[in-house]
Amino acid sequence: MTRTRLSTPASLSTTLLCCLYAYFRLYWASVASYSGVKSSTSREDADSEPVTGRAYDEVVIGAEAVNAFTFVQVSDVHASKFANHSHSGGLFHLRSFFQNEMPVLAPAKLLITGDLVDSRARTPFRSQQHAAEWAAYHNLLNESGIFSRPGFAFDLRGNHDCYDTLSLDKSHFANSSITRSPGFNHLFDPGFGQYAFAGFDACPYIGVARPLNFFGVFAKQHLDALEILINNATTDAYNHTFIATHYPASIMIIATRSSSGRTFTSLARHVSFWLSGHLHRLVGDMRMYTRRRGFVELEVGDMKENAVFRLVAVDHDLLSFTDEIVHIRSSGGNGRAPVVLVTNPRDARFASPGREPVHRVRQSTHVRVLVYAFGSATVERVEVVVDHGAKFVKEMTFAGPGDIPKQHMNATGSSLPLFVVQWDPSMFDDGRDHWMKVVATDSEGMTTVKSTVFRVDGMPSKAYRMEVGFGGRIMETDFESLVKVAFVVIHLVVLLFAQVPLVFVNYLDERKELSALYVSMYQCLSLERHVGAEEFALEDGQAPENANISQSTGFRLKYFLAIWTLRLLNFVQCSTLYLPYFVYIHYLIVGPWFLGDFVPSAETLSNGTGLFYVYGVWFSGQTGWVPLLDTWIIALVEQLTFIFPLLFILAHASPFPKNAPHAVASTGFTTTQFVVLVLWILVTGFFGFYALSYDAVSFWMHPQKIWVSACLVGLYWRGFSRDPDDTEEDGLGQADGERDALLEEDE
Repeated sequence: MTRTRLSTPASLSTTLLCCLYAYFRLYWASVASYSGVKSSTSREDADSEPVTGRAYDEVVIGAEAVNAFTFVQVSDVHASKFANHSHSGGLFHLRSFFQNEMPVLAPAKLLITGDLVDSRARTPFRSQQHAAEWAAYHNLLNESGIFSRPGFAFDLRGNHDCYDTLSLDKSHFANSSITRSPGFNHLFDPGFGQYAFAGFDACPYIGVARPLNFFGVFAKQHLDALEILINNATTDAYNHTFIATHYPASIMIIATRSSSGRTFTSLARHVSFWLSGHLHRLVGDMRMYTRRRGFVELEVGDMKENAVFRLVAVDHDLLSFTDEIVHIRSSGGNGRAPVVLVTNPRDARFASPGREPVHRVRQSTHVRVLVYAFGSATVERVEVVVDHGAKFVKEMTFAGPGDIPKQHMNATGSSLPLFVVQWDPSMFDDGRDHWMKVVATDSEGMTTVKSTVFRVDGMPSKAYRMEVGFGGRIMETDFESLVKVAFVVIHLVVLLFAQVPLVFVNYLDERKELSALYVSMYQCLSLERHVGAEEFALEDGQAPENANISQSTGFRLKYFLAIWTLRLLNFVQCSTLYLPYFVYIHYLIVGPWFLGDFVPSAETLSNGTGLFYVYGVWFSGQTGWVPLLDTWIIALVEQLTFIFPLLFILAHASPFPKNAPHAVASTGFTTTQFVVLVLWILVTGFFGFYALSYDAVSFWMHPQKIWVSACLVGLYWRGFSRDPDDTEEDGLGQADGERDALLEEDE
């Protein structure tokens, strides 16, 4: 390996400018299909379009079971050909829900927000659309009478539903689902207002096989459709607008602006509830709710493992909801406790004064609660307690229309098992949060206790936030910005470690001070070893027999920093190692990382084969760029586990001058080989999914890692097999003549 002076700062700047130009050209080309990333002015646009509160009216919420309806949301069914759906799994839970809970709840609408099927293959890291899974989902809907009720149920695609699909119109979803289209737009008029239900298919427009298919894309056409809906809602005075997507907003790449220039934030603030799924509660009973960007977003748990369903009530346009678990009926009896949902006063943690007529709480005359009993049970007693019974303890009476209906879900009506009790809101109109507890008991002795926070002034709770621990933080996080900023920062750190030593070396070389620096650093290292020994010396000048100078923390840290500074300085002067790495780290932001068969089900290899870039996947022909946040995450992981460590591996392999002190120049064969082996295991452990997911071509046509790793192995094989006495002949000991002369003189 030869040592040569590399670029000057001027030529280095020119190279960096060219790379930055290529970077931005590629980046904007990749995001053109969805109009870029979120704008920093989104908050300003949102604030310039405030959502005005609902106009004051004289509507009084009383004891009659009127002006109210309910709807249900379920998500992440994951019908799987590898699961036993007679005893467990999402399809089993959904069937149980249709048979047991749905006839009693009798909602006006049903929303199924994605991941209808599992689409996994037997081989790890692979995905495949199975006709049997879609047939099982379709048959369950048919058996349950869903298809016989037009306008009742709607479903959306999730990431599992678009795995390994080139387009929606050629997918199983187009033939076996309820909606059979990319989203839905439904206007519901129950006789006392107009309520908009809209769903958006946020899947990438080409369904890449797993695992590069976790994040969604809310593209420019979605923003345009959302803007039309919001404009119609404003013009026609819709009571509420409900939006459904499979992906939460934090898990989507979101376009900058609509065609008319409006941002996602300014439009979403007009939405009453944004309903999503996808995250499966993550861990345990994690609830994920947030008031993100000015609107309430509610992620529902999965039907697959947690068997969660959501009941939403609209009572005199006040919004309430509860997330419940499907009960699996046993042979010993029903065992299902009542479902309780307080509709007035509504839960202050989720209040939206800009979207709800919250003033109606103050002028209401009755507390209103929906209580559902299941099976053969009936509701025996409902009691309400406010502020631990200090001011209010009363038993509620049934006010629903006739007997509590046990309707089959084919019926057209909806069930409102309403219980009411008279109250005086002025007793609690003090601008503070109050606790309400409802205790409902059925005829089989099953009891449900539901607690809620309310405020009479209609404002959101100040003491209790809707965000529930870590789940709320996930919903609040802007993962698109976080991942992209993290990638840029890590890449800049790599550039600094690679470029700053070179600029420093060129600067010292021009001032004829480079050789003197090496001499002083070698002397400093020798002095540090001497000082390290003195730290263990006794008062009489004798060191203890078991003294180990290498255990001195201060010495080890100083020696570590000094030796790695020398290695980095050697690295930037070794053209055989540095120039390829310099080209490599700039290639990463402008060139493809590997070639893969990203859509294995494509009819021809050319249709499904694409190039992996940081910014997404590029397909040939008219398809072009498919922007994916997953590629940014893979690139970020590669930066941390492979690209950055590679810099230090090469610096470790850079030769010291032949006259360097033996303790400095020695790399330690056994230690080095062990370190390289561990690093190799770590980085190659991440190779597997490429070949398993996107065929062997993704392994062999992989310049970003496989080719570089092969070169690295060859480099170390040569270094380990080299005779130390042959360093000068191999060129490994050819340092600057001036520096070697100074070293010899110093010795």
